Amino acid sequence: MSPIARVGCSGWTYDDWRGPFYPATVKLKDRLTYYASVFDTAEINGSFYRLPSEKAVKAWTGQTPDGFLFSWKVSRFITHNKKLKDCQDSVDLVFGRMEPLGDKRGPALVQLPPTPQSQRRSLQSVTALVRGSWTRALAARGIAVRKSPRRHHLVEPDPAEGLGWKDAKRAEPSRRGAMPMSARYEIAAIRAPIGNIAAPSRFKRRAFDGSQMGFTWRRDAIAGLSVAGLLLPEAVAYASIAGLPPGRGVAAAVVGVVGYALIGRSRFAIVAPTSSSAVILAATLASLTGDTASRLAAATIITALVGATFLLAGAARLGSLASFISRPVLTGFAFGLAVTIIVGQAPALMGVPAGGPGLGRQLLQLLEAAPRCNAVSLALGGLALAVLLLLRPFPAVPGALLVLAAGAIVSAVADLPSKGVAVVGALRLTPTSFSIPTLAQDDFARVAQFTLPLVLMLLAESWGTIRTLSLRRGDTVEANREMGALGVANLASAIAQGMPVGAGFSAGAASEAAGAASRRTALVASLAMALLVAAAGRYFAFLPRSILSAVVIAALSHALDVGPLVRLWRLGRDQYVALAAAVAVLCLGVLNGMLAAVLLSVVALVHRLSRPRLTRLGRLAGGHDYVDLSRHADAVAPLGVAIWRPAAPLFFGNAERTLAAIAAETARDGARQLVVSLEESFDLDSTALDALVEFDATLRHAGVSLRLARVHDHVRDLLAAADAKDLLGRCDYSVDDAVAAMQGAATSQ
Repeated sequence: MSPIARVGCSGWTYDDWRGPFYPATVKLKDRLTYYASVFDTAEINGSFYRLPSEKAVKAWTGQTPDGFLFSWKVSRFITHNKKLKDCQDSVDLVFGRMEPLGDKRGPALVQLPPTPQSQRRSLQSVTALVRGSWTRALAARGIAVRKSPRRHHLVEPDPAEGLGWKDAKRAEPSRRGAMPMSARYEIAAIRAPIGNIAAPSRFKRRAFDGSQMGFTWRRDAIAGLSVAGLLLPEAVAYASIAGLPPGRGVAAAVVGVVGYALIGRSRFAIVAPTSSSAVILAATLASLTGDTASRLAAATIITALVGATFLLAGAARLGSLASFISRPVLTGFAFGLAVTIIVGQAPALMGVPAGGPGLGRQLLQLLEAAPRCNAVSLALGGLALAVLLLLRPFPAVPGALLVLAAGAIVSAVADLPSKGVAVVGALRLTPTSFSIPTLAQDDFARVAQFTLPLVLMLLAESWGTIRTLSLRRGDTVEANREMGALGVANLASAIAQGMPVGAGFSAGAASEAAGAASRRTALVASLAMALLVAAAGRYFAFLPRSILSAVVIAALSHALDVGPLVRLWRLGRDQYVALAAAVAVLCLGVLNGMLAAVLLSVVALVHRLSRPRLTRLGRLAGGHDYVDLSRHADAVAPLGVAIWRPAAPLFFGNAERTLAAIAAETARDGARQLVVSLEESFDLDSTALDALVEFDATLRHAGVSLRLARVHDHVRDLLAAADAKDLLGRCDYSVDDAVAAMQGAATSQ
């Protein structure tokens, strides 16, 4: 058979292709049909991140002509999380989901994580898995294994040996078009030994050239200017929240986006001051003694400590720290934080002195000062807030920047400072000095104490933004690298005498909506802000504080949406956790509320794990699958055998309680044979190990036989190290094997 080469792209849904490739008249639902009229193959890249629905797979089949071929990427859960081990059920599910493609199902692309093991060992690991359940799925198809974006290997069926593998040569497409984003032409399917590769005629009909690069540059330039229009007023506003000169916020935004762009991988992330970090910084600075100069020095030191912590955590591969603040806690914290900030901005909006610490005290002082408010300040602030809210449905309009510019012009022309209207002051980017800041020992200890909560909040907020925007567009990001990029950005901000920075969702969403094609968007935004401040910074001295407060309130008003809280209540999950986080911020203050929110996340996790739900399993009729008896009426419990599965890993906090509950249920049923499925327990600590051994001894004393099912290799190794050879001999890889062994032993007796 002569060599067949198919040339296609990794995905087909990119919005950037509209114009360069897709005509404006082609709707989103028709893009695959149009794509298939030009190319004869495509890689399903999204299956690496999430399993497509069966409905979607069937739709792809119907939208493509006969002879079209899909290659598809195996889930990262199998390759990166499970490391190709103990993943048979996941493999069956993933391959089964692609069955509706029929004859259009091409090779599976296995993208292996960057590991020190050799490529041959990696291929052998895949081949070993292929020899199991994948053999039938791969008949006459093959599987491509990729360890880097430009090298492919082909695993092909071998009629003589059942299934073997052989290396494919390094193959480069004969032409690489300047497709926007990360998509590029690659060999998607090769069904014969590699020979002379020629692009199919349909590919030649529509080729791209380098002129498209100018298109992405224009998109980045337009998006960067749009982001700058949002970022500049927010940076000024967040600096005021932290009690810092406005130039510090702008300096942090200018260098923060550049620092992140050097290392980070998200093309949408805009790393600049955020509202949450500004409030935490303000509370930290308020707890310090000393004059204004010492507090400015403390802000620089805090920013440097945040950057160093991010770098160390990234180097230590602690990206999972982002998960220590759950989404419900973040939702509640953001709601409480928005209320706190808005109440704190109300005095400036009304032109009255700021109140003392504490939300309740601020509200009382605000009511007392209401009769003495400055009517001009209140009118300006109210008008600015109304305009900003009216412009919200039009994200392309830089409403905040226009309002600030108009406010500064009106203030200068009407000489509002002489009428008692407070103004922001001069806006400068030049650091006051380049000396290394110092703090008293007690103040430094307090600063260091609150660095970790600030890092956790920035990490949770930033990673949530980066991950959400990346998954939405099929981009790949890695938590540890992103932590390193955040560290560089914060260190750059400290050098520029700025403030802590992170990837806020509002700026990132604005970048996405503006059509950012690469990280050049952030660089354009940085340059635009610097030029704007250099050209018009002196005019910010006339900006009324009430207008700046209106910008802050408008920026945070979206966080007052109770929709996410109502959704949790409707789901019946974590609603009390979110509510408690909001109440903690409102009642305890930002810093203590932040610490309480982190503690609440951990407590909620431990509480859930310490009380795992026990599921009794039964066999589905006519098969070997074991499911929850309470949910499947057609499932039947094997005669004389009780099968229980804890719905959480066994660890020191739940092992004794969980195993005691299983023993009690077994005694209540009178069963003499027991199977415990440990599929959730990928490893055991010493307490859980001891509890399991003691559990076996207790059952044996009661005359109950025990077998363990779905036992992971790590647990088997631990049992062997603990010299629990008898229990190790009663471990099985599946529930069906354990039940068969139980029934076989009963028959022999």
